[in-house]
Amino acid sequence: MKKMLETSFSRIEVTLANQPPTFPKRLLRKVVPVVQIGVVGIVMAGEQIFPRLGNMMPPPWYLIASHTADYQHPMLFLNTFAVFVLVVAKFPNMHKVRIFGINTEQ
Repeated sequence: MKKMLETSFSRIEVTLANQPPTFPKRLLRKVVPVVQIGVVGIVMAGEQIFPRLGNMMPPPWYLIASHTADYQHPMLFLNTFAVFVLVVAKFPNMHKVRIFGINTEQ
């Protein structure tokens, strides 16, 4: 393989070496999935663990979605409406309020 590469690319010095990744990269490979699973667990159980986590999540997602859509008017309107619905639903005075009679007890 090395001779083939050296003949094909005569001006480049070919060094074949499979070196393991550096220690920080190996550590990140192990830590990042654990942190991701922990964050997903906290978000999914946010009502029990951190009651205000539900209020904190829509604004960052709104900013990310609006930025990736380049603040185009239709998407900005839809994102703003979605965040408004999500945040208003988390207000304390909306507790046990059913909109349009959805999930009401008969």
